[in-house]
Amino acid sequence: MVHFYLGIIELIKNKDIYGKLWLLNVVNVILRKVFQFKTSKRNRRPQNHQLLKWSSSSISE
Repeated sequence: MVHFYLGIIELIKNKDIYGKLWLLNVVNVILRKVFQFKTSKRNRRPQNHQLLKWSSSSISE
């Protein structure tokens, strides 16, 4: 785990734009997973509820 953080620090120090984009993507995925876990504990509604509603409305048009 320490190596993971050291790698992140190296990426931040490095001016490589692709490294920064990758880092942002990884952080985004982790935050979304944590957020989804918290919201799923709070309310037991399925996550794809909105998606189903949207796809059915686009089919009916």
